[in-house]
Formats: sequence, structure tokens, C-alpha cells
Amino acid sequence: MPARRANHAEMAGSLWHPHIVGVHDRGEFDGQLWMAMDYANGPDIRALLDQHYPGGMPRGDVVATVTAVAAALDRAHHRGLLHRDVKPGGIVISRPDDGGARESC
Repeated sequence: MPARRANHAEMAGSLWHPHIVGVHDRGEFDGQLWMAMDYANGPDIRALLDQHYPGGMPRGDVVATVTAVAAALDRAHHRGLLHRDVKPGGIVISRPDDGGARESC
């Protein structure tokens, strides 16, 4: 595993925030990098918008979602990590009643 990727994976694995999916293990197999992460049970923002809010989300939901994502990104940035691919399809909403309490990006 190239040193830069190994360092990034190690840093990501040590990061904890309520709105970031937890990483339990990581490594390389047959030249491919892998990570074992918490399962986020819920729709991504893109699917949620398409299925339930074709005219747009209510303002309060937008503010809550953007605030959660911004807090997660801020935590990662303070640890020296840069996401590089934040998009609606990569943000999964988990609701506490689904057994999870994390919004992940």
C-alpha cells in the first residue's frame, strides 16, 4: 500500500464523530485497498430528494443536514483529512429509529 494512502486510511480509521461512519479495519489484498466500516442503513440524499422531495426539501431539513455534514467535514479537516468527493449520493441518512444514530458522508 503506498505510504500516503496507508497514512490516510490510518487517520480515517482513528476518526470518530457522530456523523461519520466508523472504520473498524483496513488493509490491502491482492493490490486492492479495503476498509471494514459500520453499515449505514438509510437512503442517500440523492435518493431521498428524488423519491420524497422532488420539489426540494423543507428548509429545516436542509439546515439540519447541511449542519451535520459540515460538522463531520470540519472534524475531518481538523484531523488533516480532506474528503474530495462530497455529493448527495455519498451522504447517507440513518435515523435513530433504524438502529443507527449517524448521518454519514
